[in-house]
Amino acid sequence: MPPLDPRTKDWFLMQSSWPMLAVCASYLVMCKVGPLLLRNRKPFEMTVAMIVYNLTMVGLSFYLFVEVRQPK
Repeated sequence: MPPLDPRTKDWFLMQSSWPMLAVCASYLVMCKVGPLLLRNRKPFEMTVAMIVYNLTMVGLSFYLFVEVRQPK
């Protein structure tokens, strides 16, 4: 195994290769199993949640725009 980079020794999931391999393997399993489990279910009704999310993003974008263009 190659030596570890000392700059990343305290980073989450970077102490060895095994944690990241486990994350990738679980992602691949869910990509294959997830559609099989959800095949016969109807989709969620998320209209209200999406409207709230979009309005929040518009407000945050406007706030960031105002903050960035103010001279310091």
